[in-house]
Amino acid sequence: HQSVSPRTISNKYVLQENAQAVEIQLQWALKNSDAEHYGLQLGTGMRLYIDNQSERLVLWRYYPHENLDGYRSIPLPQRDTLALRIFIDTSSVEVFINDGEAVMSSRIYPQPEERELSLYASHGVAVLQHGALWLLG
Repeated sequence: HQSVSPRTISNKYVLQENAQAVEIQLQWALKNSDAEHYGLQLGTGMRLYIDNQSERLVLWRYYPHENLDGYRSIPLPQRDTLALRIFIDTSSVEVFINDGEAVMSSRIYPQPEERELSLYASHGVAVLQHGALWLLG
């Protein structure tokens, strides 16, 4: 178990260099975060992020070797915080939003060298209130 202390993220914060099968819990302070978008990324092919401009939670995938470039999104809940429980393994990602209020799931196709798991923020700061990571398997 790896605890992630509360922090303000303005660029990139690496959680795991080579994430194979993990569970991640993140709690973001929506009202205190002013980054255009911020969230979690796996390598360069998968991002789960809050888009402050459109007020949506976005799951984006880009795997050119699979001819895949697309996203799905849901409206952000009207709350001060956003709780995410995320499961990632070798070929899928599952996201539970605010204890199951909404769920997102997708196949992923990262190359072996594309397994760096990190938090990031673009054009501003993101405030993480709590985070935890467990290695599975």
